[in-house]
Amino acid sequence: MALKESSARLLCWLKKTTDIKLDSLLTLGKLRLYMKSKQIESLYKDYSDVLQEKEITNSDTLFKSLGVQTLCSLDFSDFEGADIIHDLNLPIKSHLKERFDCVIDAGTSEHVFNVYQNILNIMSMIKKGGYYIGTLPTNNYSGHGLYQFSPGLFIQLFNQNNNFQLIHIFYCHRRNTKRLYKIIESAFKDRFEINDYMPAEIYVVAKKTGSTPGTLTLQQKDYEAKWNKTFSPPSLKKGLLWKAYDKIYMRLSFEYREGFFRVFEKNMINRKYLKKIEI
Repeated sequence: MALKESSARLLCWLKKTTDIKLDSLLTLGKLRLYMKSKQIESLYKDYSDVLQEKEITNSDTLFKSLGVQTLCSLDFSDFEGADIIHDLNLPIKSHLKERFDCVIDAGTSEHVFNVYQNILNIMSMIKKGGYYIGTLPTNNYSGHGLYQFSPGLFIQLFNQNNNFQLIHIFYCHRRNTKRLYKIIESAFKDRFEINDYMPAEIYVVAKKTGSTPGTLTLQQKDYEAKWNKTFSPPSLKKGLLWKAYDKIYMRLSFEYREGFFRVFEKNMINRKYLKKIEI
């Protein structure tokens, strides 16, 4: 569990552009800060208006600089010094409910087997008006955890039926530090697939608008549309390079296919659903 430059910049960007409140903050796991000194200098230069202190050496000092007054961490074990010991596979205790202005899930949920209970626990610990921020694996992280998450899961979870509002959902290459791809509104209506050679994550930002739901239910949106006979398959955009590749790939060795992916990586993204932003 960790913050890196892209997720640290996301926090600063949210502090600058939303009404997010960070007085009381819970992190799932004790978070490490993976940033070099030059990256920290760049972060402070770009966000000096929201960072209260220039000396940032770890995640705790970053949170303090962002105005966090009460910082807690939750983990299954105390091996990293977590403040709250709890197994997220099981329901949380009553004293943790609606206790935090923000819960940061920087790479924990993929390691929790009981996804349903884990998500309900997270929702329960957030105050009304509070935020969930998740930075989780979505592509090419097989073996990292128990799961890789589809953006569609969070699009359907964080909605008015569950007393949440999805504020942002982004797609992020592991190697990029300042660039995110916002998943745009049209993707919320169809099945959409984002393929990429690079390991990638989704960044989820959601706001709690009411009481914690008692239960969570959802069906995959495009299947609901099929059952209701309102489904129309989305048209996927393919450039000329990919059209040519489709015709010849069966004749290529694996090495050539892999080389093609590396060279034309940017063409793998279905840009119908993505809008590039810099943070």
